Formats: sequence, structure tokens, C-alpha cells
Amino acid sequence: MTHPRIRDTLARVDAVFDEDQAAPKEEALIEPCRQEKALGRKVLAYTVYSGIRDTTSRLKRLVK
Repeated sequence: MTHPRIRDTLARVDAVFDEDQAAPKEEALIEPCRQEKALGRKVLAYTVYSGIRDTTSRLKRLVK
């Protein structure tokens, strides 16, 4: 996290989960997506970019 005006680093928080390990909240989204995909249905999930982590690419990688 950086200061909005002077851009100095205020805090740095490392990721809690590994790149290939889904968080419980992610797993709650991924499992229904996999079930729908197994039935041949398309799934659309919206995410919000927090400015820190690219959640869309991460979810796409975890679902595959």
C-alpha cells in the first residue's frame, strides 16, 4: 500500500495463499463453475480489480 500523495510505501502484505491454491471464497465460486462447465453450460463471473491483485486472471487459471 502506498501513500496517495507522496507514493511512499506504507505497508506490504504478502499473499496468504499460494498461486495454485484457492482461498475458501474462491473455491466457493470455482466449484459451481466447474459443475456448470461439466454440464456444457457457460459461466460468467464478474470481479472487481482492487488495484493490487489481478483476481480475474487468477480465477481463470484456478478454474482451468
